[in-house]
Amino acid sequence: MNQKISFHGKNRKKSARKLITLLLAVSLSATALAGESGSHDIILIGADTEREADRFIHTNGLEESDDAVASLTEDAVMLPDTVYEIDLNGDGEAEQISYKTYENDNGQGSCQAVLEIYEDDTLIWNYTDPSWSYSWSLSRFSLGESAYLLAVSKSDNDWTSQALILSRLEGNDSLSVLADLPELTRESEENSGGLLSGWARVGYGALLSTEENVVAIAWTDTLKSTGNMTIYVDYEISGDTVTQKAPPLKLEEARTWTAWMDFDVYDQPESDTTAYHVSPEDVVSLKELTIVNGKKYLKCVNQDGKEGWFPDSEEYLYQPSDENPELYYQGYFKECIFAG
Repeated sequence: MNQKISFHGKNRKKSARKLITLLLAVSLSATALAGESGSHDIILIGADTEREADRFIHTNGLEESDDAVASLTEDAVMLPDTVYEIDLNGDGEAEQISYKTYENDNGQGSCQAVLEIYEDDTLIWNYTDPSWSYSWSLSRFSLGESAYLLAVSKSDNDWTSQALILSRLEGNDSLSVLADLPELTRESEENSGGLLSGWARVGYGALLSTEENVVAIAWTDTLKSTGNMTIYVDYEISGDTVTQKAPPLKLEEARTWTAWMDFDVYDQPESDTTAYHVSPEDVVSLKELTIVNGKKYLKCVNQDGKEGWFPDSEEYLYQPSDENPELYYQGYFKECIFAG
């Protein structure tokens, strides 16, 4: 499962879309995404539609340079009932790792997804999602010499009940849960200061190695001013401890937004000093999300290169278009998409 598939030049977008759709989940290493600082490892999770493949390619700027060369590898995200060689205990010798996922009828009219992970056909870890779900996906990543597994459960509307970072700690034959990412990152009754809303989910996105001991995992969340958007949350792993790093959080670099309404952009979060004004039809880029005193602010850059911050809307906006009364705009931008 170590065969590499490469694409480049003018036809790479079409080739990549086809390969991503067929492979369901792939890994991509692109020096063009990292600039002079070195390459990043990006793992595309669950891209099972052509639309999501298109969005990933565009979001990461792969269509902007004919010189960019990217490699797709089949074994980045692990497929069920397939053996992968992974050095889980860091002894320099790879173990034969595979997994199974299936539904377990809970007797109450719904099902719960079961994940079983095997080493050389021996069960070393299993877990049943306590919530309604139908499957698990498993991917792997490495930071330095340490290997980790990311286990994500799926249910209706791609809801993420569980997103667990797993590792084999020294002296253990089984796997240990280093972090429950929804518990760390999402708002809940137990975590009122969560970075993302209770709606947020891990899904069609990237898992990006940014530093030796930091992994940035892409979440999809809904903001009132933008609708659905990909937000990268950094997690630092040291031994058996996973720490969520503080904002700002990076957003989709290559995506642009066309305003349908007027709003001001300020020089700093919480500031009253206007950096510039955004008018209808202005095109901007949104670079970062930060949270100050519980309020979310987005870093906004216009086409003249001016930067600033604006607060996320406190209410959902819904207004008919002046050009077409049957067309309704939501949020601040024409590209806003809201989902349940």
